[in-house]
Amino acid sequence: MKITAKELQDNCYTKTKVMAKEKYDNAPENEDKNAGVQPDPETLNTTDPQEHMEGPLSSVMQSAKESFEPDETKEEADAKKDAGK
Repeated sequence: MKITAKELQDNCYTKTKVMAKEKYDNAPENEDKNAGVQPDPETLNTTDPQEHMEGPLSSVMQSAKESFEPDETKEEADAKKDAGK
């Protein structure tokens, strides 16, 4: 018995479709679909979650952030800029 390429393709497609439906039908219904995207409880409800994170990389990032944050207000910076002209 010879099977044409089209028949083989149709057979594989049908089997794949049936297997996907079985997998979907047998999936647990109480599974939380958003479990992987929930924020960390220690950083929940904070304006800048990075401030509360710990670890070597977070420490380096916090020190870099502090070095780039200006100590002067916008008005002081504008006055300094105007004085330099």
